[in-house]
Amino acid sequence: MKNQNKNTRLTVRLTPEQYDSIRARAETAQMTPSAYVRAAAVRHKVVVVDGLKEMSHELKGLGRNLNQLVALVNCLVNADYYGRQGLVIIKKRDSITMANPGGTQIDRKQLEELQEKREAHGLKGSVYEEYRGLTMSM
Repeated sequence: MKNQNKNTRLTVRLTPEQYDSIRARAETAQMTPSAYVRAAAVRHKVVVVDGLKEMSHELKGLGRNLNQLVALVNCLVNADYYGRQGLVIIKKRDSITMANPGGTQIDRKQLEELQEKREAHGLKGSVYEEYRGLTMSM
């Protein structure tokens, strides 16, 4: 590229921070800012993906479904099947609530130990709130 006749000009507006960044990178690469920008623009492939917005929306929906399944599995694993009532799943228009109104498979002493560990690490809130109801809303 050094021996090519470069007589066509392209003007680009930059913020002072962008210009300083390009100048610093060019200096690190032992290039002029013009040579650095030319190399970066010509050597990198620009990929255009049709339908990216739609795919992103679909992936978010799949992620929400996966989170709901994980929450359900967590309720099932931690359910007290010997208590007075089993799992309660309430489906509303915009949410699903899963709860275990009974007890949990963890005893009071273990809950107290967990609370002490939380406090030792500076975590706020009660461990009882997390394990007592096992309520998850989405």
